[in-house]
Amino acid sequence: MTNSCESLLTPVFNDTDRSRHLDPFYVKEEFAPSDRAALAKHQQTVHNLLAPHMRLIQFLGSHFNATRLGSPHIEKAFLRLLNITLVGLKHSTAHPLAREIRFQIVLFALKVLEHSIALGFNEKCLLKDRILSAALSWFKFPPQWSFGGNRLQLKAEMRLLAGVSNALRSSQMSGQKPSPLLKSIQSKESLLHILIESEQTRLIAWLYPLQEPRDYIPHQGSKAQMEVCMLPPRYPALNSNLN
Repeated sequence: MTNSCESLLTPVFNDTDRSRHLDPFYVKEEFAPSDRAALAKHQQTVHNLLAPHMRLIQFLGSHFNATRLGSPHIEKAFLRLLNITLVGLKHSTAHPLAREIRFQIVLFALKVLEHSIALGFNEKCLLKDRILSAALSWFKFPPQWSFGGNRLQLKAEMRLLAGVSNALRSSQMSGQKPSPLLKSIQSKESLLHILIESEQTRLIAWLYPLQEPRDYIPHQGSKAQMEVCMLPPRYPALNSNLN
């Protein structure tokens, strides 16, 4: 199952010419109406590449719900598949339409982490760190707007980002002795919350250009407080200035 799933996910991990999205600010500018036919054709091509992966994630999610309390060997198969997928996600395409499938994988991985009974605390920490690294890999690309004007797609991505934030808060890792791995996880998680909120603001500006973003994004604490959590302890003066 692992080999077949890995081969199905291969197009997501390869930034081919068919799925590559050029930044509009760095291409030739023409004072002419957009070619809707060309945009629709490109959107359909990318959709055809990503749709099988979305179906696969939906199948695995429903199958995990049905079998997570069953054989531990099935859970190990899910964990092996996730390990391969999360590593490959760091090298996947940066097309705006791939935002949904990437965060669907992250959400599914967080769900497996929350309900896993075969992993110890150290293994859960390693998996959580791998999930956070895969989620942060989306933000290594320049900030992107949406592709096309599909409002349903944008609203689905907004709900998905909110679901990832909630899943992160419900899978907090805490130990009696804070290890370097736990500190790294906390820093990555704080950073990911800030970047997800920024991504939500960008999508809302595309959806509702005349409205305030704070009317649609739930408040998760002040930005200064989140930045303090990310700062290393060797900057006490800067920490005090942000409070």
